[in-house]
Amino acid sequence: MRERELLGKGRGEMTELKERAFSAMFCQQCGKLLPEQSRACEHCGHNHESPRISNKALLLAAIAALISGVCLVVSFLPRSYPSKAGGGPTPVVASEAEATQAPPAPTPTPYWKTENYRIKSHAVALDVGQMWWRPLDVKEDWRNARLVGRFKTQGGLRDDIYACVTDKDGLENLKSGPAHNIWYESGRVTVDTINARLPVGRSYFVLKNRYAWLTNRTVTFDLKVEYERLVYP
Repeated sequence: MRERELLGKGRGEMTELKERAFSAMFCQQCGKLLPEQSRACEHCGHNHESPRISNKALLLAAIAALISGVCLVVSFLPRSYPSKAGGGPTPVVASEAEATQAPPAPTPTPYWKTENYRIKSHAVALDVGQMWWRPLDVKEDWRNARLVGRFKTQGGLRDDIYACVTDKDGLENLKSGPAHNIWYESGRVTVDTINARLPVGRSYFVLKNRYAWLTNRTVTFDLKVEYERLVYP
């Protein structure tokens, strides 16, 4: 609406200037052309209030009015801006702080790590009926705990021995008879390989010279407790 008002005003000013120019060049009484700088008409003698403006002045005034109108019209024309090649939307440029900000580090994932501890390897000498044991400890946060390894017996006619893994009550019972809650039992053997599951808490690896009547037994072994522990990086 504002543009239309300004354009109409510009056209009105140009029309007014044109009318004034023509009124200054021709006699208002008879319409004849007036001589330059003349107040009176040569044809009818009508006297004008001001002398006729020179043709040069009228021409300059007309040119100035024309230029002013053209500038006014151009100022209200819609403007267009060149688009980038490809016709796609203008990409959003991140600020310097956002561009240099590193992505968040991933949260470390806990995992189960296989570990072990060894039972000190040495030769155990057992008299007739004598018993030897070694405690085995498994923590609550471990899993898949096992006693693994091998033992060998020497001495006597058959080189035999009895071995087992039991709990505290079983250890007491073995002193006088069979054990309870046994997780491994060898029977009457000379050599055996162990791969026995262990309970949480404390259990016992037991050797007993149960079968000999007169001779001692010597047992050598290489054993360890393997388990998995949850590790947090």
